[in-house]
Amino acid sequence: MRVKYWLLVPVIASAVLFSQVKEDITYKELQAAKELYESGSVEKAKSLIEMLRSDKDKKLAEQAWYLRFKLFKDIFVPVIYKTETETGKISHYISGSSDDFTKFKKKYSKSKFIPGIEKILDESGKYFTETVNNYKDNAVFSFADSCVIEYKNDSTFAVSFEKSFADSQSHTIKISFEGKLTKYEPYGDMKDEWGSTGLLLDTDGNISIELDGVKLRVMKSPVAVMQYPEYVLRKVIEYGFSQEKTFVREDNVEQSTQFASNLNDKYIISNFDLKLLFGQMNDLVPYYSDTTDRVFPDKFKSKAYLNLKVISR
Repeated sequence: MRVKYWLLVPVIASAVLFSQVKEDITYKELQAAKELYESGSVEKAKSLIEMLRSDKDKKLAEQAWYLRFKLFKDIFVPVIYKTETETGKISHYISGSSDDFTKFKKKYSKSKFIPGIEKILDESGKYFTETVNNYKDNAVFSFADSCVIEYKNDSTFAVSFEKSFADSQSHTIKISFEGKLTKYEPYGDMKDEWGSTGLLLDTDGNISIELDGVKLRVMKSPVAVMQYPEYVLRKVIEYGFSQEKTFVREDNVEQSTQFASNLNDKYIISNFDLKLLFGQMNDLVPYYSDTTDRVFPDKFKSKAYLNLKVISR
């Protein structure tokens, strides 16, 4: 009986949700997007709403923002304990749309939708936290691995992780990130005797999650990495004399994406943490390049690290 009641709640909630959306959405383009979503064409609906969020008609764009908050609120961000005894452990979850809501309030400060959106995001975060806590002992899959980032000649790069796990049957989960470089600046104002320079990487990218060959999640995840050199003094011996010279300190930099989400009706990703660790800037100095045809030299070794935990309900 407990399971039946649990299954009934989302159905009732969905009916209330779409009746409210119908009253609030007045543009036929957005009504079409809602119909696509209801029919199962989730990605098409999402693409249409994303496009309409930038429409010249401000009222249409405002409603597109609102519909996006209504329909796509199933990505959550883990909030980590900061106390000494609980450091690293997840406290609770908040909606991954919280940052977008801040932008919405700034752009549409007088919008009638603000109180409703705030309530939606708050309740969804609390509901997801409660769901994870109810099933946190039902872990079916924990995964930690790393791989080398593969750079291609067309300014794209990709990483991919694949792993099998079993509960009542065997499953395969595949996590991939594909990005295309939109901005690349290996040159900086500061250079040392070895030619080391600053580094700026900027990409458009997508994280995708597949379960048993079915793509269940596609998330836009742009990567922006800045790595600026810093002067340090080192003692060197030249011509038999010891002297201090200025060099550039070089550090690796990383981009991290962390979230949680319902994977489907059975599985929950309670923690997803993907780190892209980029190589040192001195490896991108022009004369280190192996060929002029490549954006990245072979020497520029970067790695991706993935931590993933899945529970069943």
